[in-house]
Amino acid sequence: MVRRSRDIPQREQNETRMRRAWIWLNLSEKSESDDEKFIFLWIAFNAVYGAELPDTSDDDRITERDRLADFANKIVERDRERAIENMLWDSFSGPVRVLLENKFVFGPFWSWVQEREKPADKDWESKFKERKQRVLEALGRHDVSRVLEEVLARLYVLRNQIIHGGTTFAEGWGRDQLRDGRRIMETIMPLILQIMQDDIAKSPDSNVWGSLNYPRVGESERPE
Repeated sequence: MVRRSRDIPQREQNETRMRRAWIWLNLSEKSESDDEKFIFLWIAFNAVYGAELPDTSDDDRITERDRLADFANKIVERDRERAIENMLWDSFSGPVRVLLENKFVFGPFWSWVQEREKPADKDWESKFKERKQRVLEALGRHDVSRVLEEVLARLYVLRNQIIHGGTTFAEGWGRDQLRDGRRIMETIMPLILQIMQDDIAKSPDSNVWGSLNYPRVGESERPE
């Protein structure tokens, strides 16, 4: 008999979530190209970040930015060793700063290029400068969640470019942001997974990480 999501214990969903993520992370370590590494790292991220969305009205629709911000807050709140903070501060003068200064991973820029911008995106350059200033201010007051949220938002744009066929494998333009994105992801993903693993170990039945989008619903003896 096939189970439905509501019949699957949260403990099992948490275990499945982490097992999937660690396997994709391990696969990324065996890959050689920036493209493959980034894709596998993003799948690992999606395994832990992706969850069922609550039912909302059109007026209360949750944006991807909202979800990234919520996830960043949850991670930072549970980061007892301040590993994310140390990583962002140590890397800021390198790949993190370069990524944040790259307009090609800034969503409003592409909305303007493709002429599908919202009114606020018409002046994307001012918005770009404003966003960078906010990150610098967040750094100054050690607002780790805000910095992590912005980094994840830029990486999400890079993810879209790759997954939607907007880049050429191993050649062409955009290699710099892909290299920097890969460096950030391969540094930050083990930290995120370990923070979540420790949190789940303390409270296996916690629903803080939400319900899986694609839980194991087949018979128990069936391999995933």
